[in-house]
Amino acid sequence: MEGFEDGLVLTPILATSKIPILALIIGYCYKDLPPSTVPPILSTLVQLIEHNDLRESQTELISLYFPSLKEILKLIEDAVTSFAKEMNTQTPTEVANDVKAVQKYLLNSLWSITSLDMFHDFVSGVNRLLVDYENTPKNESVDKGTQPEKLLTSSSFLGRFVYNIAIAFEVLVFDDTVELWNTFLKYREETKELWSNLNGHEVRQSHHDEPQTQWQRQVLRNSGLLDARVDGSRQQVISQIDLAQMLEQQVQIMQKYSPPPPQELETKRL
Repeated sequence: MEGFEDGLVLTPILATSKIPILALIIGYCYKDLPPSTVPPILSTLVQLIEHNDLRESQTELISLYFPSLKEILKLIEDAVTSFAKEMNTQTPTEVANDVKAVQKYLLNSLWSITSLDMFHDFVSGVNRLLVDYENTPKNESVDKGTQPEKLLTSSSFLGRFVYNIAIAFEVLVFDDTVELWNTFLKYREETKELWSNLNGHEVRQSHHDEPQTQWQRQVLRNSGLLDARVDGSRQQVISQIDLAQMLEQQVQIMQKYSPPPPQELETKRL
């Protein structure tokens, strides 16, 4: 990872905001989402992965390319509500329940990750969603009940996203994995109250996960990451590819809305 003074950490592909996208894809493949929400969720995934702005450039580029978890939840709510209104086959109560079901699934998926090891297993395990992932070990004794009902090919739209994340995470060194974990803790923090309300329990005070083994403790202590805490000083992990695309789009917007050159310059150019 490459760090900068403004608190940003760059990786080639990985970004903190891509973790909830993975969770939604997992829910789709395991059919954990309400069937009536699948079309709008797929539409939302396309919007998040392609950085499409359905409001025609009214969304800030930062939110478009690196959305917060609350912004993703709002996209889900808007997509499910809009789709239900268009189909006109559900009551408002049913639509509200669908929105809550998807939001609860997503937040439970993210907040159930309570340790660095679980975070590693969550991200590295996405390769099981791919039917043609070469690095996935073939184990005939694996319980079929733990396998996704729907598999993706690495050439499909969602499969290509999952494949790129799986490859990028495999080559991530330990310290960078810890940095991604730390930013994930901060990233999901803003949704703690909503997550607690959806599950009917009180908000508990957050605590930074510490490694369970002496070896992990020593490695983190040597790297200087053991003392990291979830606060405003935490760095944000963003993707270099997404950042380049965002800057390119910014240039295109500036060119589109900038005034034409003075007539004098046009005359001199001729």
